[in-house]
Amino acid sequence: MELHAKKFALACIATFFIIGFIASILLIMMSQMMNGISGHMFDENYAAMGWHMSTYGFLVGIFIWSIAAGIIGWLFATIYNKLVR
Repeated sequence: MELHAKKFALACIATFFIIGFIASILLIMMSQMMNGISGHMFDENYAAMGWHMSTYGFLVGIFIWSIAAGIIGWLFATIYNKLVR
């Protein structure tokens, strides 16, 4: 079975956009709890730092992560297709 590299890349872009959007909304709505969760994930204390997310930071971040996910997805599908042949 061969993967369609462009379609797979678009699926990765859409998935990362949705997850990034949800994560950003959670960060805005529950910043203290998200600080705690991130601190536990990285064994750090982020509670003292406090997070601030601007609209520009949100848009640029979600765009860059989505494009990176698309490139990685395309590369994955391309390598997979070459290995299957």
